[in-house]
Amino acid sequence: MQGSKLGKHIYQDFDNKATFEQISYYIRSSKVVAGTDKIFKNFFTIAFLFLRLKKDFEAGLDANKLYYGVHINKLKDVLKQYGERELKHALYLLGLTLGWDLTYKYIYRISSYPILKKTQQ
Repeated sequence: MQGSKLGKHIYQDFDNKATFEQISYYIRSSKVVAGTDKIFKNFFTIAFLFLRLKKDFEAGLDANKLYYGVHINKLKDVLKQYGERELKHALYLLGLTLGWDLTYKYIYRISSYPILKKTQQ
C-alpha cells in the first residue's frame, strides 16, 4: 500500500505511528478513494481490513491470543464497526489467502461438533 497514492498520503500524514482505527477513518474520509468508490464501494476499506488481518494471522489463528483487545471468537464484533459488508469481503479474501492450514485446522480444534473431533483408534 505504501507505493499507492493513498499509501503515500498515509505515510506522510502518520509516519508509521497511526492506529488501525485512525488509518481506517482516514481511508473512509479521504478524497483519494472517492473515484474508486464509484466503481467498487469501499474497496480501500476492504483492502485495508484484509491486509491488516492477513498480517495478524500470517502465523495462524490462536484462541489464546488477544487481537485488538479481545479473543478471536469476539473479534468479528469488534471489526463490524468498519462495516459488515466490508468485513465479509475481507474475511472471505483472508480465508482464501490463509488456506486450509491456517483456518480449517483452527475451526476443527475449537469446534464442539463431535463429527469434527479427532477420535482415538
